[in-house]
Amino acid sequence: MKETVRFLKAFTLVEMLVAIAIIGTLAALLLSALSAAQGNARRTVCSSNLKQINVAIRMYCDDSSDVCPNGDLPWLFYKMRLETNMALHGPSSSKDSIFACPADRFHYSDYGTPCARLPQGMHEDRRYSYTSYFFNGFNINSNRGPNEPQLLGIAGRKFASIKEPARTLLV
Repeated sequence: MKETVRFLKAFTLVEMLVAIAIIGTLAALLLSALSAAQGNARRTVCSSNLKQINVAIRMYCDDSSDVCPNGDLPWLFYKMRLETNMALHGPSSSKDSIFACPADRFHYSDYGTPCARLPQGMHEDRRYSYTSYFFNGFNINSNRGPNEPQLLGIAGRKFASIKEPARTLLV
């Protein structure tokens, strides 16, 4: 009488290693695609924030006889002038998400230790009026003489006086 020997089907070690390698490769490809999508999402949010801020600047100019935001340090404190046009109420805070670029996760300090890397975004630092963005207002308080070239900022200028608005940086 012949005995039949039955072998159980099982994976060999080589087959298991090949399967793990394929799964690892697919996971690496998926993670890189997710990372790229996350970067695209951040850029889209930042672009949307800038568009809304630029619309608020335009509304501010319309309400202010066509004059761009002005005053002391307009490149930092323009946000306070825009709050009514953006329906923001209460004191300025780091929770004003429209002024927070999603890629703003750290900044370098210009106070104290030079070039110290700080772990929070610039919009979380109250010295920057809780904003990741700056307004192009560097023509104010420039202390330049009459023969020196003037800075190219737009603070206090008539919006209509900007020759090429599509090529002029607002924020």
